[in-house]
Amino acid sequence: MNLQMTQNKPRNSERLFRIREYLPYEVRKRVTEDKIEEFFDSLSRRQQLALMLYYGLGGAKSHTYKQVAEIMEGTPMAIEQLIRRTKRRLQKLCK
Repeated sequence: MNLQMTQNKPRNSERLFRIREYLPYEVRKRVTEDKIEEFFDSLSRRQQLALMLYYGLGGAKSHTYKQVAEIMEGTPMAIEQLIRRTKRRLQKLCK
């Protein structure tokens, strides 16, 4: 991969705020910061990196699916599916 996946994780509070910001309102009002932290830590490095790049977590600027795919050496469609599955998984966790 072009981008090292061993980069330091962003500070917890910043990461939690940014992830929470993109959740639907119904989920956001039920989810706790602990649940989001637990969820994010349970993700694979690839899932974490895709979310961080797409949403601009950890101080990075946000990227398009195509840009994330180029960085991660995948296809835009695969990255979009990866991010959608990850978001659905978080929504299920918060129900």
